Formats: sequence, structure tokens, C-alpha cells
Amino acid sequence: MLTALVVVCYLITIAAVIDAVRRPSYAWVEADRNRAYWVSGLVFGLLFLPVGILLAIAYAVGVLPRMTESTGSDAFRRRP
Repeated sequence: MLTALVVVCYLITIAAVIDAVRRPSYAWVEADRNRAYWVSGLVFGLLFLPVGILLAIAYAVGVLPRMTESTGSDAFRRRP
């Protein structure tokens, strides 16, 4: 059971890293967030899982809503 919990925590953290890397630069600027801080923190969290899951939760609760409200529902769209 504990192994499954650890695997789920790693998957959540990896998903947060992938999402943070795929977001365009203008989405980070419009959301007034630092991309390097969040990506490096999430990658660091892969080494120390308790930190990683806390950062992934903070990313999902604090950063993602600001990105979607500042860039609209489709944050992966290209700007003209």
C-alpha cells in the first residue's frame, strides 16, 4: 500500500513538472509567476518526495488558476 502511495506521489509531481515545462512563457508572465523557480522546485521535489508533493499541490492550487484566468481557458494556444 505504501509503495502505491509513493508511486502516485511521484506521478503527480511528474505531471506537474510536465505541465510547468509545457506552459508558454507569456502565460507565466501574465500570471506574474517565475517559471524557473517552479520548474526547478518541482524537479528538486522529485528527489525529495515530501517536498515534491507539497510543491505540486501548491502549483495546482496557486499557479494554475492564475494562469488560466490570465490566459483564458486554453493556455497552450499560440499568440498571433
